Amino acid sequence: MVTKSKILCSDKDACTVHELTPADISVVAAIGDSITAGTGITAKTPIGLLRQDRGLSWSVGGDGNVDEHITLANMLKRYNPNLVGFSVGSGDFESENAHLNVADPGNEARNMPFQARLLVDRMKSGKEGVDFVNDWKVITMFIGGNDLCDYCGDRPEYTVEKYIGYITEALDIFHKEVPKAFVNVVEVLDIGNVPLLNENLV
Repeated sequence: MVTKSKILCSDKDACTVHELTPADISVVAAIGDSITAGTGITAKTPIGLLRQDRGLSWSVGGDGNVDEHITLANMLKRYNPNLVGFSVGSGDFESENAHLNVADPGNEARNMPFQARLLVDRMKSGKEGVDFVNDWKVITMFIGGNDLCDYCGDRPEYTVEKYIGYITEALDIFHKEVPKAFVNVVEVLDIGNVPLLNENLV
């Protein structure tokens, strides 16, 4: 177990995001699309691609430990074994296993305000073990791949301005309602090589 003192962190609790250390984080949460939902991670057949392996999601999956599965949540569990919010096992965003992973496959930037609202309500519900006022939270937002894929089919709907507007609306919900939160906005992947993934599938 790595402790705060061993990584030369302050022993006092963080008062701002600029003072945060891994050991300060008590809650992990995420919004996004199929990548955050863990879609098809353990797939060995085409039908397996429909499975949402949320416990292995890169940002919020909590299956096993960091020696078994390298995820942000498992890294943070090493510093705070009482971490909550991480998803486990498989299931959709409404399953008990999802916890604070409300990502939904196929979603786009326009769905982020809804997901942000759902996440805030879930954190406030008291069912996830979150001390909403006092716990430091890391919320990861990773979205945009589906927007890029759909851009060629409907360019007026998928403008940069609209994308920014939806992301801003979601961030405003977090800023207004969630105390002690570090929101991790992840850059969109380069989807140029996605067609190569489909080669020789059938």
